[in-house]
Amino acid sequence: VRMGNFHICALMTNKSVKCNYLETLYNFNQLGSSPQLAGVSKDGPCILNAGTVKCSVEGSSVEVLAGFESGVVLYDGNSTGNYCGVFEDGRVKCKQGYLGDLTGLPKLKSISVGAIHACALTQAGGVKCWGDGTSGQLGNGQLEYSAAPVDVQGLQSGVLAISTS
Repeated sequence: VRMGNFHICALMTNKSVKCNYLETLYNFNQLGSSPQLAGVSKDGPCILNAGTVKCSVEGSSVEVLAGFESGVVLYDGNSTGNYCGVFEDGRVKCKQGYLGDLTGLPKLKSISVGAIHACALTQAGGVKCWGDGTSGQLGNGQLEYSAAPVDVQGLQSGVLAISTS
């Protein structure tokens, strides 16, 4: 199960995904053998399957998300239209000006995208965040924007899962 401000999605036993997004039911069928719930785009819910991000558009068609056609291992997005993907080569690609693309991050376990910032959980169990931190969202004790990922105070190790909003 995955949920956000305007959606809830569930992976079904038959490997399909069903989402309720803004009171509309979305069905993702024929996804292959390993679909993962992957957040939403500004148009509807998305899934990650076999290295490709696919999003439902206007409740009916499912389209591949431009720039995320192959090699994606992690993905998250939200209804404000902000989304990021982590690729096989370790690169992080984000859509929305405040996030940007990143290189040089350690190997990541998960990524979570908020309205104005994003955070990543490293394989080593630490958390790094970037984007707008003017209200303290980045957790580094500073109240400013950071284009580069910063360590979150107190979360440099031992973290199992993250979620931003």
